[in-house]
Formats: sequence, C-alpha cells, structure tokens
Amino acid sequence: MINIDNAREEFIRYRNLFDKDNANIERKYIHTINVINLSETIAKSLNLNEEEVKLVKLIALLHDIARFEEYKDVKKETTFVNFETYDHASRSVEILKENNFIRKFIQENKYDDIIYAAIRNHNKNKIEDNLTEEKILYCKILRDADKLDILRLAATTYWKNELSQIENGIINEAMLKEFYNMHVIDISKIAEKTQLDKLMKTLAFIYDLQYKKSFEILKEKDYFNKIIDRFNFKEKHTKQSILDMKKIGNEFINSKI
Repeated sequence: MINIDNAREEFIRYRNLFDKDNANIERKYIHTINVINLSETIAKSLNLNEEEVKLVKLIALLHDIARFEEYKDVKKETTFVNFETYDHASRSVEILKENNFIRKFIQENKYDDIIYAAIRNHNKNKIEDNLTEEKILYCKILRDADKLDILRLAATTYWKNELSQIENGIINEAMLKEFYNMHVIDISKIAEKTQLDKLMKTLAFIYDLQYKKSFEILKEKDYFNKIIDRFNFKEKHTKQSILDMKKIGNEFINSKI
C-alpha cells in the first residue's frame, strides 16, 4: 500500500535540508505540488483506481527531487541554470536509489521500476523505447502534468529578466518549421541557445501532451496565449511568425478537446 501522506512528510523533511529562503528551491517545491495535483486530475480522468492514483501522485512527488540539490548553491533567483551536463531526471533516479532512499517514501519495492521509468523519462524529448504499456502510461501522465505546470510558469514567471532578449530576438527558421509541422522542438544540439529558442521550445510542448484532460486544462488556463501575449516582439518577421504560431497552436489545442 502507498501512504501518500507519509511520503509527503518525508519529502518535506528532505526539502527542508535546503535553504528555505532560496527562491529557486521554493519555486521548485511549488512546482512539485502543482504537478502532484495535475497528475491526480489526469489520472482520475482516465478512471485509474485508488492505488494507481496514489502511485501517480507519488511519482509526481519525487520526479524533481534532484532540483533541490541542483539549485542549492544558486542564490540569485533565476529561471534557467546552465547545467548542460546535469540531467535532473536521471539524477533524481540516482538519489532515490542511493542507500535505498526510495524506501523512505514507499515500503514495498514492487513499483520501483515504474517510478524510475516515469521519472527518468519526464524531461526527455520522447519516451524511451521498449517500455511496457503500464510504464508508458505513468510516463505520459507525469510528462503531461509536468509540461502543464511549466507552461504555467512560462505564462507568469519565466523570463522576467530576459524580456528584452526575447522581444528583440530573431526567430530560428528551423525551429519555426518544426512548430508549423506540429513537432516538439529539440534544441539540445544548439550550442548557443537564445532565450527566444527556449520560448519556442516551451510553446511546442503542446505537441507532446497526450490526454484530453490535459488539453482542457491548457485551454481553461489559456497558458499558450498568455505566454505569447507577454511579449512585444520588435522584429517584423519574428512578430508575424509568432502570430502564425499562435493561430496554428490554438487550432491544434481546440482540435484535441
């Protein structure tokens, strides 16, 4: 049996090992709580049973546990930390495996492989091959919930210190083509990523959402439009391209509801 209340208490104890006044860590904690709630909503829309819903919530609770370690020495509030070699999803799995730390959150080990697979895959461009249907289900739920809350942050919080960089940016034509073709955008191979590149990658998250409930939440909260409307793009072609993206993106979202 999964005791989600005990797991949450253990998680808070772990979170409290880090600087409570660090705005980055606090933001990651709030993100975790939001992903738990979104995951639960999506799981219930899929008619999962009580134990399955608890497992969904446990996975969400633990999915970003490495973020606290990542940000512990970053005192200045920032949206993005340039840890190019730091895969927080894989590191989260490592933390849970170290000294059998996962047993702090769940006594039984029968769900361990599902938990690890979902966490490991939540930040990747696509889910790894050769997973069971059960593992893929939990991967998809976590990925949807995580992306929905990242879109919330993009609509409200991210890029506060980089507004001018985005508004004066020149759009990447290869990324634009990917968006027009309704593909997720992989910017990992770009050596010098601009803030506009990161914005476009985030907007393309809509193409990786899997469930009707996720699109309903996205539509209700209007995150996609709110992200775009934050910026006054200066370059003529970039401005028109963003408007085209807005039209295509909204048509796609509406088609999924």
